[in-house]
Amino acid sequence: MRKVQQELNFHIGKHRLLVTESDTKNLVYLQSIIKETLHLYPAIPLSGIHKTTEDCTINGFLVSAGTWLIFNLQKIHCDPLGKTLLNFDPKDL
Repeated sequence: MRKVQQELNFHIGKHRLLVTESDTKNLVYLQSIIKETLHLYPAIPLSGIHKTTEDCTINGFLVSAGTWLIFNLQKIHCDPLGKTLLNFDPKDL
């Protein structure tokens, strides 16, 4: 928290209460915190419904044309891509 507070104080100042969208380009660490939070806890756990338009194979499974699919976004976000995947670390992004 100290690092993001220092970033806010430097770019926004101690007396301004609101951060505007135009400020965000300078708030790199804050952006990383937000992205890391959404990575660990997606706002929407499941995707919208998708319908296949042709036969396809996914991970060795045949999916016929016309099949309705819903993707588990939370599981996709937790796919083991790195050693610290489930640890909150804004430096990962």
